[in-house]
Amino acid sequence: MRLKETAMTAHSIPIRPHSRGAVNPLLGDESFTRTFGRRPDAGTDETLRVRTHLAYVEGLLRKRPCADLPESKRRSRTLLLNLLRRYWTAGVFPSNTTPEFRGARRPCFIDASGTICAVGYLIEQTAGSRLAEHIRRRWNSAFVSQMVDPSLEAWMQSSGLIAEELAMIQPGYWEGYDEDEEVRLYQKWLHDWSDENYRLYFEWRRRLDQPGTPEPTLKELDETIGWLTRVDEQARFRNPWDASMVRADLIGLRRTREQLVAKAALQEPPAEAAKPERVEETEPQPPPPPVGRQEGIESDSREFPGIHRET
Repeated sequence: MRLKETAMTAHSIPIRPHSRGAVNPLLGDESFTRTFGRRPDAGTDETLRVRTHLAYVEGLLRKRPCADLPESKRRSRTLLLNLLRRYWTAGVFPSNTTPEFRGARRPCFIDASGTICAVGYLIEQTAGSRLAEHIRRRWNSAFVSQMVDPSLEAWMQSSGLIAEELAMIQPGYWEGYDEDEEVRLYQKWLHDWSDENYRLYFEWRRRLDQPGTPEPTLKELDETIGWLTRVDEQARFRNPWDASMVRADLIGLRRTREQLVAKAALQEPPAEAAKPERVEETEPQPPPPPVGRQEGIESDSREFPGIHRET
């Protein structure tokens, strides 16, 4: 699958849910299990988990074909992936120090000590510290898919990375990883996602990932966006990982819809200018004869009273 310039495309690894102990809501702990052949446990070092995840995602993104992107975006994409490698190689990551998210794995854009996260580092190095500080003030503990911000959108449009890829990069940070807490949260997740809407959501997501999926029509997109909006409203009351996945899909569908509308507008034939009606020229007609006495005609005033004139 080729990478589209603005569309939210599905990556080759199936997106599936994970408990809040997973390092990333889209890939879970796949990076760790594929690298070390086992799941992380209570004794696994947090720095190792985050570093392994970022190195793994960098490899995935470098393998994605991006020939469809303009040259400027391909250069920007390469630069960002090089910066990502520099970041995870340094191995200095923020801590989840926000009090309301203690005991849960959550993003932290810039922590209390000033340490910046991976996505924040990419933004700071290419757009400057002002945008990074702006996001810290508004979205410090938010997932990328929850950051509805024009400044971030503008940066993303020129970055060569799509929203789903930034969501893949962004790790969550856990303070005090506890295996019993992980099991409890996983059981809660199973209960939360037993809802019919979520079952339908994952069926739809699996179909989306299958090769050869036909391009949706505008009507189908509108129906899916309406239905997924309701799922998103439910997910926000359950846990942030669920909401992050649904919101990322919603953003992608809305962008795809914008592309379809623009494409349809380009394909519409230009309206023909209305031709002026041709008015046929006619010869001027002689004026009607005067009423009353005419040459060679004797008017009978008895038949036309009121026309008679005294001579």
